[in-house]
Amino acid sequence: MNKEMMKKNLNAHVLLDPPALSLDRNGVELNQSVDDPWWLVQEVGDDGVKIFNPRSHHFRMLGYDHIHNFTSDGTKNGAKRGILTLIVQLIVQGTDVRVLPTRPGEPRRPAPPTIVETLVDFRYAETSGIQQRLISEGYTPHWVRAEQVSGLELGGTSRVVVELNYQGVLSTFKLRDGMVLMKRRG
Repeated sequence: MNKEMMKKNLNAHVLLDPPALSLDRNGVELNQSVDDPWWLVQEVGDDGVKIFNPRSHHFRMLGYDHIHNFTSDGTKNGAKRGILTLIVQLIVQGTDVRVLPTRPGEPRRPAPPTIVETLVDFRYAETSGIQQRLISEGYTPHWVRAEQVSGLELGGTSRVVVELNYQGVLSTFKLRDGMVLMKRRG
């Protein structure tokens, strides 16, 4: 990408192609929010282009060799808009934003973590500390029959709990009768 050409796009609101991926602390891909795709070209300097996500406050300095091209998309509310086609995949995890090389505009998903199913007793969420942590994060843990899991996840009301088990292995939790540990907001 030409630095002088990119300077003309300072303060432009850009969509990234491929879009940034968000992972939870365990490396599981999160659903992308519809209102989250816009980044701001905050700085254009000798080292590269600093982009900033005003909603999440994430930022990343991209080298000029990370950028394939900028395609304008007019203006909206007085702000220049465009599409920044990248040769890297941005991965947002916690406060970190890292890159993986890819082809121009092609998404590249990191390898999903291995998740095992751990058989536990009814009080495991409480005795392991998982319940207290989920509550502190604004979730209500609850047990659900296995046949109800997909409907609750599709409906967006609950998600299966994925945490490190007592052996330090990423896991879901199941009771002997087939009930699965899930979490819902609030």
